[in-house]
Amino acid sequence: MSLTFNNNFVGSVTPRNDLESIGMATLDVMGGALFCSLTYPSTCPGLRITNNIAAGTTMIGFTGPAHSCNKPNTNFVNNVAHSIAGVSGNGFLVYPDPSKSDHEKCYEVS
Repeated sequence: MSLTFNNNFVGSVTPRNDLESIGMATLDVMGGALFCSLTYPSTCPGLRITNNIAAGTTMIGFTGPAHSCNKPNTNFVNNVAHSIAGVSGNGFLVYPDPSKSDHEKCYEVS
């Protein structure tokens, strides 16, 4: 699989509490732009999330897999999240990429 999400605006996203009732309460059900987090830990290689804005969302602006430690970040670049509502609103929720075995020891976002 390969997916490029580039030059988008995601805004005014409201909570989707109904996803919990169908068993999709994995990493986040209230974020703006969720990349493979609702199906985690299924693998989701080939993501490129670049030059996007998430604003006016609930809890999280973006979710997505991390990149390997000490390697260039090519999968999540030049994105902006602001005006995130909720307790401890976060711009980016990162998680280890299950398709990369080295993420059991180290993963990062930059």
